[in-house]
Amino acid sequence: MSSNIKTIIYIVEVLVFILIFFAGYYIRKFFGEKHLKDIEASAKKGLEESRKEFENRKKEVELEVKDLKFKMQSDFEQTTKDRRQELSNLEKRLVQKEENIDRKVDILDRKEKDIGRREGLLVDKEKSIESRHSELLKLIEEEKGKLQRISGLSV
Repeated sequence: MSSNIKTIIYIVEVLVFILIFFAGYYIRKFFGEKHLKDIEASAKKGLEESRKEFENRKKEVELEVKDLKFKMQSDFEQTTKDRRQELSNLEKRLVQKEENIDRKVDILDRKEKDIGRREGLLVDKEKSIESRHSELLKLIEEEKGKLQRISGLSV
């Protein structure tokens, strides 16, 4: 009986060994699959986080680009506005200078006309004076002649 018990013990040991082997296999398989699922979940989570981070960064970059574009446009508009103002100021100064020049030309024209008028008056006066002078010279000569005649009569 001892041989039967040994055989039964041996069979039980073999069965226990087989059960333990299969139990270990299935436990290992279960934990391996669980570990694999955990790794897959972790990878999916990491991929999703990376995707979200990428999208967030993409949005940040798009906002930065929009801000930069807006700033550049604002700077351009301000520069353009400043240049227009500067050109407007220069144009006003030129208009004022032109008006001043026109005014001075008008004044010079009036002065020139006045000088021409006065010159004409002076020429007329000079002619009048010369005419009067020659008349007076004639009168003096006539008076001298009369005086000589009178003095010649009395002498």
